[in-house]
Parts: sequence; C-alpha cells; structure tokens
Amino acid sequence: MIVTLQDIAIILGVRIDGYRNEINILRQSQVLWTPYTADLLGILSPLCTARSALYLAQVLLIAWVVVEWHMSERVMRQFGYQQHFLLEVPDPNFRRINGQGQASTDWFAEHSLYRRLWRGCSDFVQQPQLVSEDDADALRMYMNWYKSWARLSLIFAEVEPPTSYFSLAPVHNVF
Repeated sequence: MIVTLQDIAIILGVRIDGYRNEINILRQSQVLWTPYTADLLGILSPLCTARSALYLAQVLLIAWVVVEWHMSERVMRQFGYQQHFLLEVPDPNFRRINGQGQASTDWFAEHSLYRRLWRGCSDFVQQPQLVSEDDADALRMYMNWYKSWARLSLIFAEVEPPTSYFSLAPVHNVF
C-alpha cells in the first residue's frame, strides 16, 4: 500500500496546497545542510536502513519509463561521509529517458540492460571516507568546486499550485 501526502492531508484534515511551492522559494540562507544524526538514524524503521550500503551505489534508477543516474557522490555528507568531487560522467553515452511520445514501447524489454545493471548494483558502491572533526577545509574545497559550475539560485514558485500529483509505485520489486 502506498500512502501519499494527499492521504495524510485527508486523514489529518490539513491543507497541503503550496507546500511544494514553499520549498521552491526557500533561499540558500534558510537551508542548513547537515548529516543525519545518530539519534535520527537510530529511530528509523529497519526498512530504511536495510542494505544501506546501496545508498552509496552509483546506479541507474528505473521508475517505469524514467531512467536516470543516482549520483551517490552528491549525498555523501548526508550520511556522514566526506563529499566527493564528481569529476567524470558515469556513462557519457547515456541519455536520460522519459518516455514522451513512446506510448507503445514495451518498457520492460526496453530496460533489460538497465535491469541487469541494477541486479549488480552492489558492485558499484562508492568507497566513502568518514568526515573528521576538522572537515572544514574539505567542505570549503568542495563548496568552491560546486559553486564553480552549479546554478545557485532556486526557482520561483508557481503562482497556482499543481492540480494533480503522480503517486509513486513500487515498481522496483519487478526487477
């Protein structure tokens, strides 16, 4: 069973219109990026922490017709590791797939290569380096590198909230 944000809103009787827009209008100074604390990790469901090494795998994620890379280098600090500098593209020939205009495509067959790669995902786990107490220099170097190529402005929120939402499906069990 999938529980969506809309389901929770109905159960609790709260409005959710605009929450996504509120996130979009946050400024950089309003966001504090910190790793998950040991206390928080301790109360997570075992489902969230099972096979947690795979969170650090650089793999293709498949969600029905959409296929894209999970770039574990971008989330290392969230798990208490030193942030990597992403220096190379995992597969320069890879093209992001979104399925537009391909309604008759057999996606199960189309994604057979990606499913095979996913089955071997434990072979692609990045070797993390734990953050030390004196990580300020490493973080400063990473942020300088990141700011050299990233767009640092957040997008403006839409004037009208979206009229529909797409729920997530547990399609990962198919593969």
